[in-house]
Amino acid sequence: MPCNSGVSLIPIVNGKVDKFGARGLFNGLALLGDDRSGSYWDHITGECVHGPMKGAQLAPSPYELLYTTVAAAQQSHSQAQIAISQTSMRERFRLGLMRSIISPFYHKVMGNRLPSRFTKTMIDEDTRRPRMDLGLGVWTATHQRYYPLAAIRAQPNGVLDLLGKERLFLWYNPVAKAAEAFFTSATRTETANGEIVFDTGERLRSGVLLGADGQPTKPKRPQQMLTRWYGFAYTFPKCEIYEPSDR
Repeated sequence: MPCNSGVSLIPIVNGKVDKFGARGLFNGLALLGDDRSGSYWDHITGECVHGPMKGAQLAPSPYELLYTTVAAAQQSHSQAQIAISQTSMRERFRLGLMRSIISPFYHKVMGNRLPSRFTKTMIDEDTRRPRMDLGLGVWTATHQRYYPLAAIRAQPNGVLDLLGKERLFLWYNPVAKAAEAFFTSATRTETANGEIVFDTGERLRSGVLLGADGQPTKPKRPQQMLTRWYGFAYTFPKCEIYEPSDR
């Protein structure tokens, strides 16, 4: 979607699995609707914002949802299987036409702009960053911070930052064409032989975090999403913006 945002939520309301789907737009963002009560839900926070279930909260999924590419997935999970849908000749032709002609023409005409059906739903926009600026939005129960993608990419050793009382590491993965973040106890990083080396003895190699023993380890992550500025700012109106000069 234009806001370039996506999270993973558990579709359970009052102990029962419900079905959700896109039901409309507000502030240029999709609103989810549930089939049982017809209520509307924020698709990022999982909070019900209107209807009989207003105030209810969907829990985040324990499974990671990161923006990536097939190449990056294969790099970090060599045994990963790639699911490819069976499509008809007609559908393959349509998809090929979309990729080669229609989509490039649309982007040439529209540029980095939102369609009017999105902008006409937007009010009181936060202009601290350009509307379509791309970055990594990170949040916990007490802190929300937006990291411009350009600021992360500018640091070959990654970014070490404090989010509340926890130390956070952010880096840009050129294979995944995206940034990601995880908590760390490291206070310094450097690059060596194509790896990011932490002063804890850990190493980040080809998108995989290796512990001091050299074995793959799964880092603890905050809630995060690769997003357009306007999407994160509307969701978290008082969010902070990472400024490298201040760190």
